[in-house]
Amino acid sequence: MRARPALLEKIRSGARRLSRKQAAVAAFLAEEHQKAAFMTAAELASHLKVSEATVIRCAAALGYDGYPALRRHLHQIVQEDLTSTELFALPLRRGGREQDWLRTVVEKEIENLTRLTKELPGDDLDRLARQVVRASKVVVAGFRASASLAGFLGYHLGKIHEGVVTVTGGAGGAWDQFRSLPAPSLLLAIGFPRYPREILEAVRAELVSFVDSHCAPQAVIAALLIQVSLKNRERTEALLRRFEEIAERRRLFYAED
Repeated sequence: MRARPALLEKIRSGARRLSRKQAAVAAFLAEEHQKAAFMTAAELASHLKVSEATVIRCAAALGYDGYPALRRHLHQIVQEDLTSTELFALPLRRGGREQDWLRTVVEKEIENLTRLTKELPGDDLDRLARQVVRASKVVVAGFRASASLAGFLGYHLGKIHEGVVTVTGGAGGAWDQFRSLPAPSLLLAIGFPRYPREILEAVRAELVSFVDSHCAPQAVIAALLIQVSLKNRERTEALLRRFEEIAERRRLFYAED
C-alpha cells in the first residue's frame, strides 16, 4: 500500500477513538500532509491551537509509535507525491528568511545518522553480509542519483569479493547482467524516492529536498563492507594483496619518486 492511502486508512479506522481536538489534528494531516511533514509536534499544536499532548495522543491513537513515527510516514508521502520542482520549493515555504543552509543540511544529516543507528538492526546488516560472502556473483545496481553510490560499493566490494558486477546505466544494460547468473547470486539495488522505474523493474519491487542525500546510505555501505571483509579474513587479505600488487605494477596511484 502506498503511503498516503495507508495514512487515510489509519485515520478512517481510528476515527471513533479520536477526541474532537485529535480529530482536528487528523483532518489536518489528511488534507495538509505536505505542510505537516515539516512541522514538529509543538509547531503543529501551535498551528491548530491544541496542546502538544493532543498531537502526540493523536499519533498513538492512529497506531504510530509516537509522533516521530507519524512524521516519518508523512515524509514518505511527500517523497512519493512531489516532483523535483515541488521539492525545490519546500524550503522556501518555511518562512522565506535567509538560512544558514550548511548548518541546516549538516544538522539534518546528524538527525538521519542518529535515526539510522536506532532503526537499522545490526542483525539485518550481518545477515546481508553473510549473503554477500556466500554469493558466487554479486550484481550492484544503482541508476540516476544512486549511480555514484552503486559505483562506490561495487568498486570497494570488488576488492574483497570475486565476481562483483556494477550496473549504473539504464535497465537495458541491467538485463544483460541478469541473463545467466550462477547460483547462488545476489542483487544489491540502491535507489532513492521517487524511485527510478529502472531500479524497480530490476528488483521487481514496489526530508527533504530535490537533492538526494548520500550520507546515511554511505554509512550503511561502509559498515557492510567492513562486515563482509571480516566474514572471511583470509580471502579478504589475499584479494587485497593481489589488488595492491596490480596497483603497484600498473602505477595506479600517484606516489612521490
